[in-house]
Amino acid sequence: MFKKLTPFIRWISNKNFKILIFLFFTIFSISINTIALSIFKLYSIDSRVDGIFNKHSIVFRIKGIKYIDFSFLTKNEIPKDVSFLITPRESGLYIYEALLLSNDFEFLYGENFKISSNEKNKAIIGYELNYENNKLYINGADYDVIGKLKKDENISLKNQLTYYTTNDINSRLVNGEVFIVDGSNKKNIKKTFDIIKNNALEQGAELVEVISVEKFSLASFFNYNKFVYFLGAFSFIITILVVNISILYFLYKVKKEIAVSLLFGIKHYFNKIIFSFFSIFVFSQIFSFIITNIKYGFDYFYIPILVSSSLFIILFINFFLLLYINKNKNIYEMMENDYE
Repeated sequence: MFKKLTPFIRWISNKNFKILIFLFFTIFSISINTIALSIFKLYSIDSRVDGIFNKHSIVFRIKGIKYIDFSFLTKNEIPKDVSFLITPRESGLYIYEALLLSNDFEFLYGENFKISSNEKNKAIIGYELNYENNKLYINGADYDVIGKLKKDENISLKNQLTYYTTNDINSRLVNGEVFIVDGSNKKNIKKTFDIIKNNALEQGAELVEVISVEKFSLASFFNYNKFVYFLGAFSFIITILVVNISILYFLYKVKKEIAVSLLFGIKHYFNKIIFSFFSIFVFSQIFSFIITNIKYGFDYFYIPILVSSSLFIILFINFFLLLYINKNKNIYEMMENDYE
């Protein structure tokens, strides 16, 4: 089989090397687009904000005080459809400590937390989660699963949630923690936040700082999914290698044309060579954009555009850098060897 393909590969390499570069760029771009879209689908800011949290949710930090007494949460003035959550630093993206959990949750079995009761270390899990013997291990402590939420047919992320409580509200460490007031009603969310804010300031807090929900969500995702950093660094290194190999291969194939254009000062011919290389890249990106969007749908069409734009910047910088090095060190030597 490989013997049959050898003439075709030789034909492309010698006579139609631009086709080879075009295919190389296209396949590589589709691969990078696939990686980018997979990460984006793993965590979409839109689904994160509009899914797990209401778009009117308030995310905030309490500064200038180390401990706060949250016993005021047991009073009747707190709306029943509001949740007051803490994002633990070392647990996970979809694991939240609940100082208060909304009564709007529907249970497949079990019940909601009972704030101010003597029961400690309890957990409620999403529909897709299961734990052996209904035991959950978080931050070095065991939790008993007392309830499981019904399946959410609209937002799959909600089926992966875990809420837990220590029922320790009298003296809570707040220094550096991120808090979330969430619920189904904008007015009640704001009312609950104002109650928490006023009590915190009365107890000596210097500032209650509201955080952008989008910034918080994105930061928590990257903090939990460390592999994204590795994948990003690996993709960047591979991109540099692929780009440089493609450029060097192209310059090698057109070295005679470059040498002639430089020797006789044919500037427009030299520019035509450069233009042909970038034309190959542009057409490959259009082709990969179409294929990627046919495969994944046009809902995320801007991801391939961002990928192509980044590739173009890297390609542009590396092309002219390698061209400069090649032109100043090797062009005349190559010309001499070719025309002796």
